[in-house]
Amino acid sequence: MRTWSALGGSIMLASVMLKMGTYGILHFCLPLFPSAARACAPWDRGAGYHRNHLRRAVAMVQPNLKKLVAYSSVSHLGFVVLGIFSFRQEGLDGAVYQMLNHGISTGAAVPDCRVAP
Repeated sequence: MRTWSALGGSIMLASVMLKMGTYGILHFCLPLFPSAARACAPWDRGAGYHRNHLRRAVAMVQPNLKKLVAYSSVSHLGFVVLGIFSFRQEGLDGAVYQMLNHGISTGAAVPDCRVAP
């Protein structure tokens, strides 16, 4: 969706909307269902790890700059999932910090895609 949307929609998707899922995991899934989250943690960590590597590989071969930013953006959220499901304070702090960094850097990188040929 991000590759064909307008510039404002791409910025909103990159800097805000992608973080809504991880925010929901942090503030609703983990406190409301802690035993289920711990039971599913190996699957979630595996999915985060594999998504991270697959999206990174797809991003490396993209000829379109906007698609490259989109795939690398989703790849970076794999690190957030790994941090959340580590169930350690360092991992949770790192996940929140990565979400903040990701929102700022990707929101700033998307307008550059419009300028690039």
